[in-house]
Amino acid sequence: LEMCQASGVGARIDMERLPSLTNSDKYTQQGIFPGGAHDNRLYYNPQVMFAPGISDLKQMQLFDPQTSGGLLLGVPAAKREAFESRAAALAQPVWRIGEVVEGSGITVF
Repeated sequence: LEMCQASGVGARIDMERLPSLTNSDKYTQQGIFPGGAHDNRLYYNPQVMFAPGISDLKQMQLFDPQTSGGLLLGVPAAKREAFESRAAALAQPVWRIGEVVEGSGITVF
């Protein structure tokens, strides 16, 4: 969200493409989240729109301060193939999780 706000754009994120930490789904299903996740949700939720069908627990997972804030890069479409090829050559995983769009806020689908 902060990257988008600084750039004057919005983003669309595909929930199915988001990688998760080992065992995070197990704890999500049990409703176990640190207190900071609730604070994050209160602060950021007005600017994040979730598609119908994404459960409250899965939504909450995205606000978890332990799993959010990983390395996120915005790579221009014209450079994406070269970036992904170089990452593969270095054995570095890359996940294409969404796209930058005109507007503001984050849409998770």
